[in-house]
Amino acid sequence: MEYEKLDEYQFKIEYNKQKLRELEYKLFNQTSTIQEAFKIKKSILSLENKIELLSTLSDKFDEIKKDKLKFKILKNTIETFQKRVKLRLYFMEFKTGSYVKCAVFNKKSKKPTKHSYYFTDEDKKLYKHWYKFKQNSGEIVIPLSFNDKYHNEEFNLDKEHYVSYKLGKLNIGLSYEAPEIVYKTANLEDVNTKIIGFDLNVRDNFLSWFDGENSGEYDYDRKYINDFVGELKVLDTLSADDKKLDENKKQLEYLVRVNEWYFKSKISDILKEMDKNGITDIVMENLDLSKSSASYVKSEEFQIKYSRLIRLLRLSNIKEWMTEQAKKYGIKVHLTNPAYTSQECSECHVIVKSNRNGAVFNCSTCGHKEHSDYNSPKIIRSRISVDVLRYKFHNSNELGVYTPKIMKHKNIKIYLDEYYSSAS
Repeated sequence: MEYEKLDEYQFKIEYNKQKLRELEYKLFNQTSTIQEAFKIKKSILSLENKIELLSTLSDKFDEIKKDKLKFKILKNTIETFQKRVKLRLYFMEFKTGSYVKCAVFNKKSKKPTKHSYYFTDEDKKLYKHWYKFKQNSGEIVIPLSFNDKYHNEEFNLDKEHYVSYKLGKLNIGLSYEAPEIVYKTANLEDVNTKIIGFDLNVRDNFLSWFDGENSGEYDYDRKYINDFVGELKVLDTLSADDKKLDENKKQLEYLVRVNEWYFKSKISDILKEMDKNGITDIVMENLDLSKSSASYVKSEEFQIKYSRLIRLLRLSNIKEWMTEQAKKYGIKVHLTNPAYTSQECSECHVIVKSNRNGAVFNCSTCGHKEHSDYNSPKIIRSRISVDVLRYKFHNSNELGVYTPKIMKHKNIKIYLDEYYSSAS
């Protein structure tokens, strides 16, 4: 029997009968457990009831079609109902943008009024989570998707929240009380404290480190960076008008999102290793990489100026991303002033500008020589690990996290010279 020759009810009946035959075959030939057989039997019963209902409706409809007057009455009734439904509906036109919506009005009164708000309805089968969006012209109730992995927080439903609408997607940001941050150690005097210094780089690696005993580095995925730069160069060749086209804007936004994901994943992998190795504190420079002295030098590897590479890769956000993710592992991230960290010798601590020549650090005073990326993290770490320098150059908050004081670079050099001269 050809489906196109059947009316709608007959089509549905034949379709469900086919599904019924498939389930019956599976029940008697492919079932391996009692639980699976019970589940299939339940589905078969549901299909049999559905087929019976469709058959009854089909017979009734055939009967009405034979009577022209009854058919005309039915048709007019359906059309009248449709018109009434349309009159009760209205279209809400959302414009791209963000809005702050108040969840409750007149909170202090005896009968506070609810405005736009999120709520749950456990009686619903398909959607249990809803959002009521109010405007001057009326309100609309929107079903929400819910993911146990990401939406299992205790939301405060009585606070203001943000609603954004972009590219056909409505996002609702509810607030919740963040869990209290618990760090591995209360302060740097704790016997379990293990401090590591990080030096962010652009040319030779992603970052180099020193933990008081050992040194090392983490590098970029060079192929990824090369591909990323290549795709950006393609967009660069476009005219000013072409760059404004939605498809090209979307491509650029996509590249930025992928790049952010890459570096956040990189940071996550590094922090997992730090946590495994017992690191409690990380020290980084409070540095704006976009103002690096190497910014205007062209990268031979990627054929692009470092200033643009830093900006495109969003490397100036690394310390914020590192700080935020480190909290999950109970690791503190301290920031220190970057003054003279590349010129100070990690052995004799004499500061001479000519000590560093590109990738080579060669102390003109004591003769200490090593890769400049391995000398710097030792100095960065010492600015926090040495208690005198920690208190002189930094402020701390109630959690024991240090940030640099506002100081002139020349005053920092004077104090460093005085401290290490008296210590030797």
